[in-house]
Amino acid sequence: MGAYSTRAQRRFDKCLSEVFTLFPRLKDRRRQIAGTFLAASSRCWQSRGLMSDPGILIIDELSLGLAPVVVHQLFDTLKALRETGISIAYVMAQGKLFTEGKPAELAKRRDIREAYLGL
Repeated sequence: MGAYSTRAQRRFDKCLSEVFTLFPRLKDRRRQIAGTFLAASSRCWQSRGLMSDPGILIIDELSLGLAPVVVHQLFDTLKALRETGISIAYVMAQGKLFTEGKPAELAKRRDIREAYLGL
């Protein structure tokens, strides 16, 4: 669903392969209706965003409503995404830019770690 741009359509197979590498359970459930994914719903919206083949990933309220274990899994995923060349350096709150900076600098900020990462 996220691969609607011309750029994303040209790279559809590559993006889908990358999404399935990041989220192997989604590959197993690719024929399941997305609305029936209870525990995997965050994986669905993340995958939809990745299918657009983004150069930068902006995420609003990253850990809102997620269990701590899921938050840690999500950050492992973000680390893997960073290695693919996607920039992740903006912090959003309620749809507005809260702060920006290099990921290493943002990760050191206690207010961000507490509010967004639950750490």
